[in-house]
Amino acid sequence: MTSSTNSWIGAVGFAALWAMVASSSPTTTFHLAPAIIAAWPAATGRRRTRLPALAALGFVLAGATTMALWSAGWLQGPSLLPIGGPITESLIGVAFGVGIGSALAMFGSTVAQQGPDRG
Repeated sequence: MTSSTNSWIGAVGFAALWAMVASSSPTTTFHLAPAIIAAWPAATGRRRTRLPALAALGFVLAGATTMALWSAGWLQGPSLLPIGGPITESLIGVAFGVGIGSALAMFGSTVAQQGPDRG
């Protein structure tokens, strides 16, 4: 298996886990789940050349999971935001996750290749 395959399999697995837990307790909000799902493919991908595709995959997967949970009535918990409710919070989390995952992919691999600072 390639690293990009592992990237999306992990993200799909986490999205399925979020859906199962949310279906059993719809009045509980899992604030970080959308961001983790959105960030996972890009952050765990090994090649920067595939970053746009992996970031898009995270965005689509997290967004689709969020919308499916909302449509099923499983996003009824409290929100950290003063307006908009849990759907708004989740969609903002998706955008935040894509940004964080992309940043980790861009800068994390550069730091890892350079090794520790021995200055």
